[in-house]
Amino acid sequence: QNNISLQSYVIEKGAGYWNALKDWNDINHKLTHREVGILKIACTVPNRFPTEKQAPILVEAEKRVKVEGFFPDG
Repeated sequence: QNNISLQSYVIEKGAGYWNALKDWNDINHKLTHREVGILKIACTVPNRFPTEKQAPILVEAEKRVKVEGFFPDG
């Protein structure tokens, strides 16, 4: 996927989703400091959203935390 489509993906997921990940990470501490910074931006979509360079970092982090036990949908 290109970075613009990843940016769109982050926006489409919505602030509620990213806030759920932030809450999960506050307990589980699986994200890096850099990833948390990007995540905090994603938590404010659509007002602010990650840049083309930041979006792929967040999407990779999301894939990783799903392996670590983040199940936002149940």
